[in-house]
Amino acid sequence: MSEIKETNLQDFLKRVRLEKGLTQNQAATKLGLTQSYYCSLENGYTRKGRTSQYSPSLELMIKISRYSKYPLVKIIKLVKGI
Repeated sequence: MSEIKETNLQDFLKRVRLEKGLTQNQAATKLGLTQSYYCSLENGYTRKGRTSQYSPSLELMIKISRYSKYPLVKIIKLVKGI
């Protein structure tokens, strides 16, 4: 497994999705999300508008970890900017 090179969740999700050869809808289904919500994650949008400080729930970070095959601690560090 390679290191996470991205500095934000949006770029990370997009890279993983493209590496898996998935559409946004397929990735959303694998994560148990709607396509619209997944698209918002990948594009960095929240209800408050575009932000780089989006902080998903721990439950969602666990799902992202399983989906991406990256350890949870790496996902948390990515989300928190550590």
